[in-house]
Amino acid sequence: MNKNFKNIFDSYLRLGFTKSLAAGGIAALSDLILLSVLVEIFHAGYWFSVNTSFVLAILINFGLQKYWVFGVRDMPGTHGQFLRFFLMAIFNLAANSALMYLFVDVLSWWYLVAQALAIALLAALNFAVYRNYVFKH
Repeated sequence: MNKNFKNIFDSYLRLGFTKSLAAGGIAALSDLILLSVLVEIFHAGYWFSVNTSFVLAILINFGLQKYWVFGVRDMPGTHGQFLRFFLMAIFNLAANSALMYLFVDVLSWWYLVAQALAIALLAALNFAVYRNYVFKH
């Protein structure tokens, strides 16, 4: 492995990238669980259910990123942090759609490979933005 790449990768791990991925995974799992509970158990419509579970996932991810990943404990500024975090979530939705269009429709990649790459690219971008903008101390 290239030494410069290894140094960058090691510093990302030390800076909480692994925790950030875990927080995102927990939020995504929460999203899927709530979605299936609302649809399968409560027989709610999928449109209501997907939006409700998406909002819950954003709240869970925000809490985990703020308190666990970046260790930001102060309450002043939380509203601004949440607004920036929410705007990133909206950006991610649009960016994921654009990347999927590029990878699948333009480059003819298999959709699961395309989604895996889109997730990886956005996870790295999110960590950098969260660290340097959303939860900057």
